[in-house]
Amino acid sequence: PRHVVLTGGEPLLFSPAAELSRRLRAAGHHLTIETAGTVWCEGIEADLMSISPKLAHSTPWERAREEGKARLATMHEAARLRPQLLARLLAAFEWQLKFVVRTADAATLGEDLDEIDELLAGLEIHGRRERVLLMPEGTDDEALRRGYRTALAACQARGYRLGLRLHIHLFGHTPGT
Repeated sequence: PRHVVLTGGEPLLFSPAAELSRRLRAAGHHLTIETAGTVWCEGIEADLMSISPKLAHSTPWERAREEGKARLATMHEAARLRPQLLARLLAAFEWQLKFVVRTADAATLGEDLDEIDELLAGLEIHGRRERVLLMPEGTDDEALRRGYRTALAACQARGYRLGLRLHIHLFGHTPGT
């Protein structure tokens, strides 16, 4: 295939990813790397960095308390966002930023949009808002359809794009997709 996507938990954690990226591009593939934007991999090459920074709502505080694993939530919160590294990735590669937003009610969506606005202001992406995608949180078709309608209005107001969660529509909320 011409287009190849390097993905996984976090592909930039693994140093062999740099060699793999060079070989794929040398073979003529268009390479997209999906990353959370929290890790730098020296020597990595890509035609597009598809970066999904984790918003504050991604930290599983409640679940961690219920399971007695508050330390894991604290570690997640400390590592989920690295603005200086994001700026480095944006300077080094063609990019898109994808944010999973809560669309169940206006208040939580507003919180997420405020957080995104603050992050983007710090990254100084002036005039490149079309590279920002909003994707509604959801694990089933109906919740996503409602979420798309809500997120679309925010996209239109801010100049962002709407990102579809096609893997959930095709395969459901299934591990490995």
